Amino acid sequence: MTPQLSFTSFSPARNSTDNHHKKVALTASFLTHCVLLTRDTKNIAEFSAPQKNLAIHVPFLYRDQYISKALVRAQTKGQARRMFYDLHVHSALSPCADNDMTPATIAGFLALSSAEVISVTDHNSALNLPAAKIACENYGIKLLPGMEVNTAEEIHILCYFPSVEAALEMGEKIYQTLPDIHPDPSIWGEQFVFDSNDRVLAKPDKLLAFACGFDIYTVKALTESMGGVTVPAHVDRDSYSLLSVLGFLPDDLSFFAAEFVNPHKYDEYRLKHLLPDGLRTLFSSDAHNLARLTREPLPKLEWDNPLMKLIEKL
Repeated sequence: MTPQLSFTSFSPARNSTDNHHKKVALTASFLTHCVLLTRDTKNIAEFSAPQKNLAIHVPFLYRDQYISKALVRAQTKGQARRMFYDLHVHSALSPCADNDMTPATIAGFLALSSAEVISVTDHNSALNLPAAKIACENYGIKLLPGMEVNTAEEIHILCYFPSVEAALEMGEKIYQTLPDIHPDPSIWGEQFVFDSNDRVLAKPDKLLAFACGFDIYTVKALTESMGGVTVPAHVDRDSYSLLSVLGFLPDDLSFFAAEFVNPHKYDEYRLKHLLPDGLRTLFSSDAHNLARLTREPLPKLEWDNPLMKLIEKL
């Protein structure tokens, strides 16, 4: 099947027998191809579009064979910009995530949602980040290496790192402190480590969902010692969040941002003074299944967000 693609028309040969994954791979390849084209200054000149802010609407075939559109932007180097993001996504390495949450599938789905930077943040492990990095490169999006650590207090903290190697090093430190409890897939779910082709390489021997041996102060200090940044996860939830466990944000525990899963709760928390003034917010999906990856539109990361310093180095 070879659809005809141009920047003014799109006439796909529809085949109802194509399975969903083939459609995702096909359409994401269009999106990646167009991103690569628009990043090339020669092609930009040929399109007779302003080089400072080129915006092209690229139609693509999406769920149920509907035609949708993705906005692809190319801007000059150094120009202030915002990036579409989802910085809290679980792969099938997390025992509570669906088995079809493979690195390539995650990258493909988020590319279709116009994501420009994503983070795969599995519980207490970074073992799927090497495969996720390759998948993101294939789809033309950036991977911010991450992990969701379950601290000794059972508080979930998002840890972001300047490199996959740093995240893997942190993951090894965390893994050594986990209780020696073998996971039962019938109760907890599988824990899959994938290669770049979504083939299962291994299954960790310890259950990754349990609290590690490091308290929240130690997790924050270790992450920062590796050049990383920490963000309290889903502070608007009633369990495993900093506010649900401690009830407040300690004065000696400073963060630049907190993550909300439900953006509508932010004003409620601000009015109740549960979070300090000036604290930035992230709004990510905490996706454990493919359905959560289809949010539209994605939020945008501001150019002056401290995470941008990590992203610019990727």
